[in-house]
Amino acid sequence: MMLKCKLTLVLLLAVTYLSAQTFLPREGFFPGTLFFTNGKTKTGYVAAPKHPNDKNVLLKTNEKAKAEKVPGANLDSLTMTTDDGKVITFENLPWTHSKNGKVKDKEWFFLVVKGYASLYLFTDVYLVTKTGNAYAVNRGNGNMGAVFSYYIRKKGDKVSHHFAESSEQFGVVGLGTILKKAAADYLSEDADLVDKINKKQLTHKDMEEIIHIYNDFMAKKE
Repeated sequence: MMLKCKLTLVLLLAVTYLSAQTFLPREGFFPGTLFFTNGKTKTGYVAAPKHPNDKNVLLKTNEKAKAEKVPGANLDSLTMTTDDGKVITFENLPWTHSKNGKVKDKEWFFLVVKGYASLYLFTDVYLVTKTGNAYAVNRGNGNMGAVFSYYIRKKGDKVSHHFAESSEQFGVVGLGTILKKAAADYLSEDADLVDKINKKQLTHKDMEEIIHIYNDFMAKKE
C-alpha cells in the first residue's frame, strides 16, 4: 500500500501540461494510417502508443471491429486525425543520446515540428485524457520536478539525436548547457541562432521556435 501511494504521488508531481502545439487526441481510436517498413500502408482506426517502447499498435478496421495488434517492429510511423481535423504523428525511430553515441533500438517518438530538422518529444508515458487534453508523464528528476527529453532528426538522418531537456519546474539545473552543446552539434549552419542560444536569448522553453528558425534558415539556403 505504501509503495502504491508513493508511485501515485510521483505521477501526480510529474505531470506537465503540453503546449497547444503538442496536443494528442483523447484516449481511444481515431481515423489513422499505419506506415509499414516495407512501404505498404493500412488505414483504419488507430490508438496512439502509450509508451515509447510499446511493442504493438492497436488497429481497428472500423469503429465497431475488434482491435488487432500490429507489431511496432514492422512500422515506420503512424498518423491519427482528431475530431477537429488535426493530424498527429508518431514515428518509430532508432535513437542515440549523444552525437557519436551508441544507437538504440527503435522507440515511439511524438512529432512536434516537421521540417528540415524534425523535433520530437520523448517521455515515459503519453497520457491522453478522454476530453482530448494531453499530458506527458515523467518519473521526475528527484526534488526538481519532471524533465522531458526532446530529440532532433535532420534531413537525411535515419537516427534521432538527443537535443534538449525541458521543464516548467523551477530549479532544474543544466538544461541550458545541454541545449548549447546540441545547438553547436546540430544547428551550426545558423551561427546567429547558435549565438542567441549561447547568450540565453533563446532557451529550453523556446524549443519549437528554435527549430522553426533553423528550418526557415535552411529553406533559404536550399
